[in-house]
Amino acid sequence: MTFTVIIPARLQSTRLPEKLLQPIGDDILLAHTYRAAQKSQAKRIVIAADDERILRAAVACGAEAILTDKNHTSGTDRLAECVQRLSLKPDEIIVNLQGDEPFMLADYINLCAATLLHHTEAVVATLAVTLAPSMTASMLADPNAVKVVCNQRREAMYFSRAAIPFAREGAPFAREAELPTDSANLAACYLHHLGIYAYRASFLEQYQSLPESPLEQIEKLEQLRVLWHGYRIAVACVDKAPPKGIDTQADLDNARRYWAALGQT
Repeated sequence: MTFTVIIPARLQSTRLPEKLLQPIGDDILLAHTYRAAQKSQAKRIVIAADDERILRAAVACGAEAILTDKNHTSGTDRLAECVQRLSLKPDEIIVNLQGDEPFMLADYINLCAATLLHHTEAVVATLAVTLAPSMTASMLADPNAVKVVCNQRREAMYFSRAAIPFAREGAPFAREAELPTDSANLAACYLHHLGIYAYRASFLEQYQSLPESPLEQIEKLEQLRVLWHGYRIAVACVDKAPPKGIDTQADLDNARRYWAALGQT
C-alpha cells in the first residue's frame, strides 16, 4: 500500500486564530501534526498552506509545502488544488490529515488509507469510534461530536451533529457512563465520526465540480456533499478515539497538559 498525506493548513480559524502556529512544548501545533504523519506508512507528506507564514513554518519543520489559494471554502477543495499541482495519478490515495490533529495515531492514518484501497466501490474512506462504552449521553447530544450511521457494508448512510439513530423506545444510554451491557447490537449502531479522510485523487478533482448540497449547508458537514451526489464513503471502526483535535483555547490548554504528562518538552 502506498499513499500520500496532505495536511491542509489554514492560518486563521474562527474559534482560535493562528492556532497552527501556537506552541505545544518546544514545537508549534503544525509541526506536531507533521511528525504524527511521519510515523505513518505514507510515502509522501505535503502541507497545503494558505498563507506565507504557514508556508515558512512548514518548511522550517522540514516538510514539503506548497502555497494554495486563500479562498478555498474547505480543506477538501485545498486538497483538490494540490492534486492538480502535484500531478498525482488518478488512483493515488490521498489521506487528509487536518492540521489541528497533532496526536493522530499512525495506525489510524494507515487504516484510513487501507480501508479505501480495499473498498473499491467507495471514493472516500473515513474512521469512526464505537460509542459504547466510551461515549457518554452528553457526548451523544453534543453537536461538536459528529455521529455517523452505517449500513451493513460499513458504508456511511448519514452524518449528523444530532444524536442518530434516534431511539424511539427511549434514550439509548441507561446511565451517563455507558450503554447497557446487554445492548451490543444497539451499541454498534452509535458511532462517533473522526475527521480523517482518504480519497482517490481522481475523485478529488471531481469533488470541485459538485454543487453544495442542502444537507451540507444545514449540518455544516462537507462529507454530506459526497453522499448527496450518490457516492460511497467506506467507514472503518476503531475502539478508541485519539486525543482530541484542537479547535478552542481549552483544547490547546489540554493538549499542552497531555504533552507535558508524556514527559515531553
